[in-house]
Amino acid sequence: MNCDLSKCTGPHHPESGRLDGCWVNAAREWLAVVGVGVAVAGCASLGIDTDEVASRCMVDADCGPALRCFDTRICIAIQATAERVAVRLTPPKETGKLVEHFEVNVGAQSQSEPVALMLTEPAVVHVRYFSKLAVQGTLVATAPSDVNGSVLRYDAKGYFDAKTKTLDGYELRVQPGKTYDLVFRPDADDKVPPHYSKITVGASIDPWLIILTEDSKLLKIRGRLVAAGKPLVGLRVHLSNDEGQLTSTRSHTDINGEFVLRVDPSATAGRLSFAPADPALPLPQGRMTKPIEIKKIALQVDPKPFELGDMDVGEIPPAVQATLTVQDEVGKPTGGALVRIQRKLSSATNDLQAFIEVHGNTDKAGVFTAAMPIGMAKVAVVPVAAAHAARWTGNLNLQGSAHAITCAVRRSVVGQVVDYAGRPLRQAKVWLRRVAQADGPTEDFAGVTALGDVPLETTTNSDGKFSLPADSGGWWLWVQPKATDQLPRLLASKVDVSTAIDTPIKVTVPAPLLLVGKVVTVQGAVVTNAAIDILALQGTPVPLRSTSGGGAKGAPSAGAGVLADSHLLGSALTDSKGVFEVLLAPPQ
Repeated sequence: MNCDLSKCTGPHHPESGRLDGCWVNAAREWLAVVGVGVAVAGCASLGIDTDEVASRCMVDADCGPALRCFDTRICIAIQATAERVAVRLTPPKETGKLVEHFEVNVGAQSQSEPVALMLTEPAVVHVRYFSKLAVQGTLVATAPSDVNGSVLRYDAKGYFDAKTKTLDGYELRVQPGKTYDLVFRPDADDKVPPHYSKITVGASIDPWLIILTEDSKLLKIRGRLVAAGKPLVGLRVHLSNDEGQLTSTRSHTDINGEFVLRVDPSATAGRLSFAPADPALPLPQGRMTKPIEIKKIALQVDPKPFELGDMDVGEIPPAVQATLTVQDEVGKPTGGALVRIQRKLSSATNDLQAFIEVHGNTDKAGVFTAAMPIGMAKVAVVPVAAAHAARWTGNLNLQGSAHAITCAVRRSVVGQVVDYAGRPLRQAKVWLRRVAQADGPTEDFAGVTALGDVPLETTTNSDGKFSLPADSGGWWLWVQPKATDQLPRLLASKVDVSTAIDTPIKVTVPAPLLLVGKVVTVQGAVVTNAAIDILALQGTPVPLRSTSGGGAKGAPSAGAGVLADSHLLGSALTDSKGVFEVLLAPPQ
């Protein structure tokens, strides 16, 4: 089918922002022959608010080199070379369909077919578990998607036996043709360890049986956590492997500091970790650096528990009330700032790393009080995103007295956002993400939780100008024009914030590529309100330190947001006809 853009003059609807007009007839033609392709500009009449659109044109000459005027309304780019992108399609839950991934080609053709995305029928797997104990839990299946390094993840729903009217197992709906890693996570994680297995799904399966290891056959690992020989009470203990998977039950140390873990004899080697059950208490946390070889122990121990013996974190000095008052250079209190206080311990047991940490937020007066062991401690202060006070890191000798911390002033990243013709873009979203979370003040702290790395965001004013206070270091600058501007989201530049005076940044948002398509089932039914995310096959270089292992109250982390920013090129929802359009920035 050839798309004559000059004939696309059908009605458009400013309130919907969706494709209409001759696109509907064009879609019927290509769906009749079920093809897959991409249009840099499809036959469409985009619904826009003409009073707000920055990209007006009547003819190609209004747009500039390598651009064309689309439907006498907006300028779009003509792709010089083909580029492959990933598509993540998330249908509404009520459809019963699953998230799927595709690869499509944004080509250089001036006339080509729009993209057709077809949802496959999921395979239904009924899973039953066998155990002498009445065990409930969650069943999760994961597999590589083969697109963009993404992982498919499906949670099972429990189903009831029609005859007994009791919970009989789980129903998994998965994409066929893949091998899945199954993880059964018991609700009673202090009694039954997780169960790991694999399943290859070519079609629906009924039933698949999971046999949980009997309690009498589970390997028991016992130990005792102490500080200079004194029992540590109220610590939560578990084993996890190098992939971060829990491989044992969880246990709490008793009045004698003792704990017992249950592990499947076939489990992989795991490292012992411990942390306070109440994160607000100044109790030790840490881990064994040497893994416990479960399979080797299983060959040696039958049926007696394996004894780890006493694990000594060393002497813990008496606790004192430390009061910290945080202010900026002009003496203004810094309220709401995240304060992290940590003291490493000199463990008396080899291969044992331990520390004590307390974190929380300053009050309106900039004051934070916590009980910590007396002596030298590492302290970090992370003001809120909108504050002009910068991060502060240093060592304080906690002796029960008050400590005043003065934060330097953050540098302001300033600039202006314009479109490809130099016209200012107002109300565009501008945000900064750290290039690497491991850089800067958190690198000397023990543990793996990155605290306080919150996004910095603002919007441009009527002149397209913006200002964002930022700490020193490397940042990625992103821009998202408002929807009615009909321009793409853009990774604008890398910004290095230092003490030097920087030149204001001018961000030019290019004219977009236009990707259009339609989502249907294999039966040809349209799918409305499906989320379409266009992802780069290789994301921008935003290395991340692991954010797992934390979870304590008051410990925010921005890993997921950074990952989404680094891959997402554009997104849209399908309309009532299953049609979508996505505006993409040309490759840079």
